[in-house]
Amino acid sequence: MLILNGISLDNYLYKIGDKMKKIINSLMVLSILAFGLFAKEIDLHDKKTIDKMGLYLIQSNKDELKDSQKELVNWFIVHDRESNSKYNKINDDEFELDAFMEDMTANISKKISKHRPFSGIGKTTYIRMSSSFEKYNFTKKGFPINGLSKHGSFSYGGQMARAKVYFDNINESYSFLPMQKSEAKALLKSRTSGYGNVNRELIIKYTFVIKNIESDFDYIRECYKQFNCFPEQYEIIGHLTKVEILGKNNSVLYTYSDLK
Repeated sequence: MLILNGISLDNYLYKIGDKMKKIINSLMVLSILAFGLFAKEIDLHDKKTIDKMGLYLIQSNKDELKDSQKELVNWFIVHDRESNSKYNKINDDEFELDAFMEDMTANISKKISKHRPFSGIGKTTYIRMSSSFEKYNFTKKGFPINGLSKHGSFSYGGQMARAKVYFDNINESYSFLPMQKSEAKALLKSRTSGYGNVNRELIIKYTFVIKNIESDFDYIRECYKQFNCFPEQYEIIGHLTKVEILGKNNSVLYTYSDLK
């Protein structure tokens, strides 16, 4: 049994059958094809995207993490399906296990590369946020809405990484739905039930370009030692290009564009 930092690696490893592996491989192929067709946009809801961007940070900062190579190998065995599947088959044979660990250590960069890491920098994507509008402001002529605050963020998780998305040009003025009094009155009426209840729900769609990705490498080094946490916790810095306020059936109620 392999013991690392007093923790049995077996406790963190799991098995997947041949059928599941075939399904996963098929999904990976489809993901790669889809990415090729829509190269200008990426989907942050896709867990593989979050993993690939996190692994890109590891690959592109080898010197920062060279003292944590052993921990990286052990962590990768836990989280990479192919590696831990192989580990499960040979872990009772110390000779096979020794050869396996040597191969993993010598070729860890190649193993990571099989996940096709990429930065996402320069790519366009969007986030849809559930929100609502408040009472009409008769002075400013519009509805205040519950949008993202200046220091707010969105969180996304993958199998091997997790990320937080921040915007470098978020402005709280975007949390307002301008509307003339007559239009606002009609909107409210169309959303009022027979019991007098007003449905104030709406969607805010933030479209942005990924400007940079960053990570705390001290956190990563410490996290490798714990096996079961997410060392590729990183930040995606986005630059907003458009903010849309959407109503029923995704109808656009207002758009903030040409954002600086």
